[in-house]
Order: sequence, then structure tokens, then C-alpha cells
Amino acid sequence: MPTVRTTIMTAVLTATATAVVPAATAGAAPTGAGAAPRAAVAYQNLKLPDGHATVYSDGLAEVFRDSGGTEFRWVPLTTSDGATSNALPAKGQVLADLARGPAAKFRQSEVVVIYRDGVTASPTTPHTNQAKLNETLAGLGVDRAHQLFSDAADLGAQRATAERAVGHPLLGFEHAFVLHLAAASVPAAVATLRASADVEYAAPNWTVTSTATPPTPVPAANAQARAQAQAQAVTASGVPSNYVLTTSAQSLLNHPGVNAVSAFSAIADRFHQLPGEGETITNVSLGDLDDASAAADPNDPCNFYAANYGPTTEVIDGQRYIDWPSMPLIP
Repeated sequence: MPTVRTTIMTAVLTATATAVVPAATAGAAPTGAGAAPRAAVAYQNLKLPDGHATVYSDGLAEVFRDSGGTEFRWVPLTTSDGATSNALPAKGQVLADLARGPAAKFRQSEVVVIYRDGVTASPTTPHTNQAKLNETLAGLGVDRAHQLFSDAADLGAQRATAERAVGHPLLGFEHAFVLHLAAASVPAAVATLRASADVEYAAPNWTVTSTATPPTPVPAANAQARAQAQAQAVTASGVPSNYVLTTSAQSLLNHPGVNAVSAFSAIADRFHQLPGEGETITNVSLGDLDDASAAADPNDPCNFYAANYGPTTEVIDGQRYIDWPSMPLIP
């Protein structure tokens, strides 16, 4: 299970990525002067094959199933060619994204909110300096709250710096709180809080899991059986016995379609030795091959490397050579 801070950070990072300027929507709460853009309802009761959805301008969607139950999904804010956008895609694309997108998991009875500038709140209780907002929180049964970040002053200063750089207001993470609900569902609370003029952002408290998996010990008996099987394996003539090949450390040596192991055996059977046998062979990895034209063209993707480190190939009398310092030219 993720830590509480991890799940909260997921919600806040989502707020950063999806804070967009909403289209004008009837009934939407007003945005104060100098305030960060607030998400507005873009589609109300959007018909789906098995229910309907409310879609907000920042991509958050509440999906209500005909069979009962509510889930959250995210509509990617991208254009038709996959580029990041500041607006929802066309209605048809929204429907397609809702049909195939997975439901987002969240902690029950918790929501994350960011209050607008001017709202002050207790760092540990659900009380604020706004009477109307307090009534809303009481109606949702918010019985406790805690401030997301303890370094609110530093975050406020960082936001001010960022706003000067980008030229428009941003969400104030210094006003972020996690609210615990005792009398309302998460979907109902999100909808209610997003409609409040005192709230700039509201979303479920998303949960995340690590992509790392814990190590699984191999029983000693299994390891011994594997070692015995390797010892008894039939080895074709001419196949090198070095570690990289016998352990498949380099998959290209014995991957279907590019299997080089059979070539070792065939060459040894015919010539009774392998190429380079008895010699020391050094494998040199150059990375990208480029030439002088890359160094001269600032738009070439290899320009930086060719201009700063020199081209790795050159053409002499119609023949291209790999030109690597301290080594002879390699045709």
C-alpha cells in the first residue's frame, strides 16, 4: 500500500498537470481576479453506452454506471496528433477515451482540495475563515483535515516566482488540504467542492502502487536442479563456452531470427576454428555514426555531438571509414 503522502502527492501532481483555462460554462463558480484557472463542467450528463458522465475542463470525469456505482477516469488533454493541449479533445474523442480508459483508484472517504487565495484554514481541523465554505464542508461531513505541505511559506514564494515566469496564475499548493468525509461519497464531495467559489481544485485522493516487485528467493533444491541440468546439457561443437553466451546475457546471440549460435557451430565444423581464434579481439562501441555534414548542419539531430566531439566517420576516395581516435580507420 502506498503511504498517505505518496497518494496525496499523486493528486497534487495531477493538479499541476491539468490546471487549464476552462471554457465558459453556465452556472460555473466565478473565478476571482488573479486567481488560478478553475476547472468547469464541460459536459454534463454525457451519454455513455452503459451510463453517463460529467466531464470537467481539466480532464477529470465522473462516470455513473446504469448498474450502479460511480468511478473516476481521466481524459487526456491532447490533440489529434498526440501533442499536449490545454483543452479537452473533440466530443467523439472524449467518448472514446472514456470507453477505453481504466478507472482511476482512490482512497475512500478522502478528497484533496486547494483553496483559493484569501481562504485561511486550520492545518488540522476543517474550519476556514469563510462561513459559506464552512457550511459546505459541514454538509459533506468533513470531520478532520490536514494540510498537505508543512512548508507553505516556501511554496508560496516558489509559486510567485513561477507565476512571474509563465505570466499567468497557478494553483497554490500552499493551500492544499486533505479532507476526510463522514457524510458524503467521494464523487458527491468532488462535485460539490468544484462548484464552490472558494475552491480552486478538488479531486479524489488518488492511490498509486510501485512498479518494483519484491525479490522472490529461489529454493536451494531448484537452484541445484538448474545447475545439474546445465552441466548435463549437450554442447554443440564450436560453440564458445564463455559466460555471456552460456547464460544468454546477450539476447541477440541466440534470439529467434538473429540466432548466431548455430553460425558458431557451422563455421567450426567447416573450418575447424572460429574467426579470431587465438587472437585478442576488442569490441568498440561508438554509438551513433555521423559525419562532417552533421557538424555543419545545426538542424541535424547529431549536430551537438559531431560539432563538439568530431564526426565518427569520414569518406575517403568514395569509401566510408569509421574514424575513432587512437584506432586505425575501419572501412
